[in-house]
Amino acid sequence: FPSHDTPSTNNSTVQQWNDKSGYARHISQATSVQRPTLNTTGLNSKPTITFDGSNDILLNQNANSVGVTNVTLIALMKYVSASGEDLPMGIGQTTGGRDMRSFYRTNGGTTQGFATWASDVASSSLSTDTGGSHHSFVALMSNSTSVNLYRDGTIDSGAPRGLNGAAALATTFNGFSIGSLQGSLVGNYFSNIEMSEAIVFYRAYRDWE
Repeated sequence: FPSHDTPSTNNSTVQQWNDKSGYARHISQATSVQRPTLNTTGLNSKPTITFDGSNDILLNQNANSVGVTNVTLIALMKYVSASGEDLPMGIGQTTGGRDMRSFYRTNGGTTQGFATWASDVASSSLSTDTGGSHHSFVALMSNSTSVNLYRDGTIDSGAPRGLNGAAALATTFNGFSIGSLQGSLVGNYFSNIEMSEAIVFYRAYRDWE
């Protein structure tokens, strides 16, 4: 999902962010007040998409994530502010137990984490640099039992971080979203972020890759 591939013009809201994988798993928002904003010169004269942390979310409820146990999430983004808990990008939903795979920042926290649900959160030694610069954040989750987190190519000093054996994503949780995680608790986790690019692989890449 490169941020230049949207139908919006500068400083207008983004109705759809196009998937470039060839699978047409675009993320979108039908409700106008929940759409993020496109800035065509947001980072080094390149486009960025800003999510307001209040209600902005782009999502696809049929992203073929059913049964996923391994995942690689890559985001080039900036944490603009920290007003609550953040689930800025992930697959699955905030409903039921352990049915998501998402970047995570705790309420008032300063480090990048990873969550499969509230009872299963991994921390790291990596700063979110909230209010600072854009960074590349990477999460490599293997067999639903551990995760390696990176920022700008530097690995978390405590990696791999153990998870509580979260099961594969259930058949009812088949989505991908940016800005928050879709589901019944979506309003608890809206993220004030500025995103340049988002990449998801349904496999856990190895460190050298």
